[in-house]
Amino acid sequence: MTVVVDAEEQAWTRQRTPFGSSEWAALYGRRSGVEHINAEIKHNRGVKIVRHFTRVRGAIKNHILLTFALIGTNVRMLRDWHICRSVPDPWMELIGDADDPDWAVEHARVKSRRKRKRAFHEAYYASRGRPLQAA
Repeated sequence: MTVVVDAEEQAWTRQRTPFGSSEWAALYGRRSGVEHINAEIKHNRGVKIVRHFTRVRGAIKNHILLTFALIGTNVRMLRDWHICRSVPDPWMELIGDADDPDWAVEHARVKSRRKRKRAFHEAYYASRGRPLQAA
């Protein structure tokens, strides 16, 4: 038995523009840009805007706090743009703060290396106070 679906049935689930066309590429590029900004806001720039980001009740209070967080994210993105191109930040020059340290360097996450676990024979000889014997 073959099921035939009419073209008008569930038309909202179909792709509107053909894959690979110039119109599709423009739509995909816009979506990719929006997803990039969402990732920057959610994961990068030291803000980490996730669920329960604020600890206040009420839509207005949350809106205000989120607005300040987004302003901070935009400032950091602009500052990083200038740092990557090795040009002075015009805002920092305007307020006369030329010696401000690089935020990315100051707040970089430094991964500490775990110490290697000692092998059994190393621990055995160390507990006895004897040097490890070379084979």
